[in-house]
Amino acid sequence: MEYKMIGQGNTANVYEWEDGKVLKLFHQGYPINSVKKEYENAKRLNLMNFEKPMVYDIVAVSEQYGILYDKVNGISMFDWLMTTGDMKVCAQKIAQLQNRINENKANEFMDYKEFLQNNLQRVVLSGDMEARKQGEEMLHLLTTLKDGENLCHGDYHPGNIFIEGDKVSVIDFMNCCKGPREYDIARSLYLMQYSPIPQNMPGVEELLKAREQLADHYLNYMKVSRKELKDYLAVISVSRGGE
Repeated sequence: MEYKMIGQGNTANVYEWEDGKVLKLFHQGYPINSVKKEYENAKRLNLMNFEKPMVYDIVAVSEQYGILYDKVNGISMFDWLMTTGDMKVCAQKIAQLQNRINENKANEFMDYKEFLQNNLQRVVLSGDMEARKQGEEMLHLLTTLKDGENLCHGDYHPGNIFIEGDKVSVIDFMNCCKGPREYDIARSLYLMQYSPIPQNMPGVEELLKAREQLADHYLNYMKVSRKELKDYLAVISVSRGGE
């Protein structure tokens, strides 16, 4: 492509576009249905009251598909935290925006239980004996979790949150769904503190401690305890194997 790449990710790269826009171009072979899902989610979010880039269209480039968004300026909250080291303010800003997101109703979105159920069923079908057992146990636990109609971002972590001055905004709407705010908080907590990292990487103990400290501040601002999120975390942890 002639356009400048300004970001790289697991599923897509981001390129500068005209008129203050960017193209999130998904890797070749990425399912068009998944691209359409993110686009439809983002269109619904256009009308909701929190900071995020507006979405415009799906674009085909050779054998790849992408989505046109407004360009988000500033730096990621992860980079901001690495620069400032201010975990408390970082957690506060993360919590304030997430509360605004969760205040919205999401009746047109997939239910979070359907999302988790689909992932757990893949674990049961494709995992080893231990994974299948865990998947079946979590499918049962999932039925006991409460329902909700709040908007849940589903992939809300410092790498998807951007800060420019006092403005904080969020990107990446693939996993948006409806559910109780506890699910979205648990999902964020998992991504911030419990997502796996290589145990042999340099400084792993310091990183684990820092992740726990950030999570502690985050939960304090969200006014939720790990105990309240225990069952959500258990289901999320096993379901990740099916994503």
